[in-house]
Amino acid sequence: MNLSSYINICFVCLYRRLF
Repeated sequence: MNLSSYINICFVCLYRRLF
């Protein structure tokens, strides 16, 4: 598992959750 990928997914999840 790549940390970068995980961070990217987390960021998208947060973005979707905010909006």
